[in-house]
Amino acid sequence: MSSADNSEYSDELLTRYLLGAVKANESERLDERSIADNELAWRLDALEHDLVDAFVRNELSGETLEQFKTFYLSSPARKAKVELARTLLNWSEERASTREMAGDKQVEHAPAASANHATGVRFGWLQWGLAAAAIVLCAFAFYLFEENNRLRKLQNEVQEQQTHLDQRLQQLEKQLAVERTMREKTTEENASAAGSGERVARMVAVLLIPPTRGLGHMATVRIAAGTETVVVRMQLESDDFPVYAATLKDPASGTAVWNDANLRARSDGQKRLVVANVPANVLKPQNYVLELSGEPAQGSPEIVSSYGLKVVLR
Repeated sequence: MSSADNSEYSDELLTRYLLGAVKANESERLDERSIADNELAWRLDALEHDLVDAFVRNELSGETLEQFKTFYLSSPARKAKVELARTLLNWSEERASTREMAGDKQVEHAPAASANHATGVRFGWLQWGLAAAAIVLCAFAFYLFEENNRLRKLQNEVQEQQTHLDQRLQQLEKQLAVERTMREKTTEENASAAGSGERVARMVAVLLIPPTRGLGHMATVRIAAGTETVVVRMQLESDDFPVYAATLKDPASGTAVWNDANLRARSDGQKRLVVANVPANVLKPQNYVLELSGEPAQGSPEIVSSYGLKVVLR
């Protein structure tokens, strides 16, 4: 990017960016630009150097000083830069004081002073280089520490999700097994009734389990031609009401297409179920929501659970 492209950024705006005083969207845009544009990055480095130098010289005041203390010094890497600048400033002041105290001795011993000055400069640059290396190492160590924490947190979240998925898979496998057993039982009953010459009341059954937070399950019931009744078995998490009411709703419009009341829970092994017989002729090939409400002895009904039901014609 040319200088004309980033001239829109004034020194005042860039300084407020360094102090965390710009809006989030502007800060993100400057983050991206400073990576792609070397000239803008150099300007930011120069302004940051001037800002740090002004702080260690006690030249900042008012809101700028407060923003520097609360935002800029919140980063260990930036705080290390300030410490380096303060060290270099103290060293420079000590060198200047030493030169003033020497006075005429520096004139009399010019060759020796010149040699000492060159040695001092080399030593100063060595100190600066070591301090800069220390800053880089501190910043890198801080980055590794934060990255390690982030990865550990992500690993824990993945493990929790995997455990949740495994539990949900076990529930679905149990549901499929129950539905398979119910279909086989219904087929045997229909065959027995047909063999004895009785009228066959065609029916299918489906088991609905309580929805799990974060994972929705849409149970599917396949209705063949001639089916009269769909036996819906709704599994309860807890049986807290004497009677229940079921309402079948079209999720698109929210209207009720069927309902039944005075339903009582029954046992099915270790689970409690509420069973409702839904006429097949009210069902269309679409998704439904079946709401189950508990009716206490006194008071208003309470929604116990909402089950997803998908109807497929075959």
